[in-house]
Amino acid sequence: MASVLSIDEDTFTMEDLCKPSLPIGKASSQFELSQQAKKRKLQERENKRFIREQARKLKRSIESFAEEQEENSEKRFKRENLDGEEPAANLAVQLKVRNGQIALDEESTVVDRHANADDVYRERHDENPFENMVNSATYGRQRYTDKWTSDEVARFYKALGQWGTDFALIAQMFPHRTRKQVKAKFILEEKKRPRLIELALANKLGVQFDFDAYCADSNKTFSTLNEFNAKLEKLKEEHVENLKVLSAAREKAKEEDLQKQKKREHEIVTGQRTMTRQEKLTQLSKNETVIGSIDEVKKQRQEETIPS
Repeated sequence: MASVLSIDEDTFTMEDLCKPSLPIGKASSQFELSQQAKKRKLQERENKRFIREQARKLKRSIESFAEEQEENSEKRFKRENLDGEEPAANLAVQLKVRNGQIALDEESTVVDRHANADDVYRERHDENPFENMVNSATYGRQRYTDKWTSDEVARFYKALGQWGTDFALIAQMFPHRTRKQVKAKFILEEKKRPRLIELALANKLGVQFDFDAYCADSNKTFSTLNEFNAKLEKLKEEHVENLKVLSAAREKAKEEDLQKQKKREHEIVTGQRTMTRQEKLTQLSKNETVIGSIDEVKKQRQEETIPS
């Protein structure tokens, strides 16, 4: 019914025309595509929100959690399509034109059943021109930042009293946030509550360092001094063992080279084998005595020829 209605140009205003929903007139051929793109965009937005919430809850970085979710979805897709049917190949005999005459294509008489086997695990996606909308933020590095909760703000001020303006160390207490976001929060709080920031940096808020709380917030485990010393001693022992192995291998190599040299000299002396040209040169060079270089001899001869 709405497709046969028309607009009265005399009474219809621009305000009515600019309303978000106007079910009058014939729907455009691109209407369904735009609705699909809108639905897909909302779904992606919900997925990103879910990733941010889970990363905050699990105290993990957003990038690592997103990569894990993508890998799980790929594994699930492959597992669901593991027993999929192979795509049917074109079994009809093909013809082609050769030298102006129609002839049989010999390649079409051979069927390669493994040519399209990988297509089973591919996902088909229809292009939609309304999905890839480009604006000023398309190629930017900025991303959506969730609002800081009251608990996060309290922990942020405690971290300022403990670590000062070391934002890289403070960012470890908020794995789902980056150092840039932590620094931006500090700049904002410095403008809104400069006195409180000053007290926090002076460590006058009565904050005591709690190592267990820091490990829980950063979702990391740190070894004790005894465990570190034990690992260090183990590394030293392994280093000593490796040096012993290298020394034994070096001595063994020297002994093998010495045995080969003795065997070669014995074969030469007994006449079992002849000396190579390189071996003869090496043998002759052992009895050589260097009395000077060619340049020195030339210089000496020039000095002798010059009359005094």
